[in-house]
Amino acid sequence: MKYPTLALACLLAVVAIPAATAQINTDQMIKVGRNALYFKDYPLAIENFNQVIESKPYLAEPYLYRAVAKYSLDDLEGAAADLTLCIERNPFIVQAYWYRAVCQQNLNHYQEAIDDYAKGLEFMPEDKQMLVNKTIAMAQLEVTEKGDTIQAFANYAKALELDKNYAPIYGQRGMLYLQQEDYAQALKDYDQAISLESDRPGYYVNRGLARSHLNDLRGAMADYDKVIELDSANQTARFNRALLRSRVGDTYGAIDDFKRVLEGEPDNFMAIYNLALLDKEAGRYHDAIRHLTQVIAEYPNFVPAYYLRADLKRTLGDLKGYDKDYWQAYDLEQKLGKTSKQ
Repeated sequence: MKYPTLALACLLAVVAIPAATAQINTDQMIKVGRNALYFKDYPLAIENFNQVIESKPYLAEPYLYRAVAKYSLDDLEGAAADLTLCIERNPFIVQAYWYRAVCQQNLNHYQEAIDDYAKGLEFMPEDKQMLVNKTIAMAQLEVTEKGDTIQAFANYAKALELDKNYAPIYGQRGMLYLQQEDYAQALKDYDQAISLESDRPGYYVNRGLARSHLNDLRGAMADYDKVIELDSANQTARFNRALLRSRVGDTYGAIDDFKRVLEGEPDNFMAIYNLALLDKEAGRYHDAIRHLTQVIAEYPNFVPAYYLRADLKRTLGDLKGYDKDYWQAYDLEQKLGKTSKQ
């Protein structure tokens, strides 16, 4: 889940480059870069701030703006590095601590995020959003480093006391419930998160998982459909929907989804193997053999793939190929069985 940052318009209004420190051409590049940020043309923004930084590397704010553009393009490490450079040049820009904390939180560097939120709160102690995000980061740290889910739940409760309408709290707590296999509670949290922020694909993916475990297959399918509506390239939703379609007997829909997954992830061998199973169901035996051959080339000790390929070859009348695959699978099975007993 990617955490939200300060509103971009607010940031552009708050931070300004002192006119005395920049020549006219530098001012112009900064204006163009800020406009590009506002209109979400992030590559153009980066190009302009690159020029400003090359010309005047001692200015702090261009690093901040470039970090915003990099963050928007999901280059979290690059954004964090730029924010460090900004802070080195001017340690009094509170937005730099805020953005770097968000980057660290999304990179799962929770202690670093907590430290940055704490620094930002030194400047703005009443900032509710930083307080909430810091509390969430503390909960995440408890789970990741200490495995203390009780304390993590307490921190989420504290965050909700600060702001009961902040969707990421419910999203994160819902994730913790999913990990604990408490799907009913996870469903409640994701319902709440979606009611507050209905355009985040991750909430629907996780609610779909909860619904699937609760045997609400229609609801799970609706959630995966919604994710793909919001983000057609979302591979997790495609994969999960393919599995769900396979489960409810929509063989051709499942095949289509797995093929779409493989367009973006050609080495997703779990998808390739599932596609082979579905190809067999659909009577596409040659396609199934081709996919199984790909799996075997990558995982030469995967016994079920040999047995399945043997069965398909027998169906196609290739008895020599059937014998070869069957006995290779049998020999592997015996060899792996002995190895596991040693």
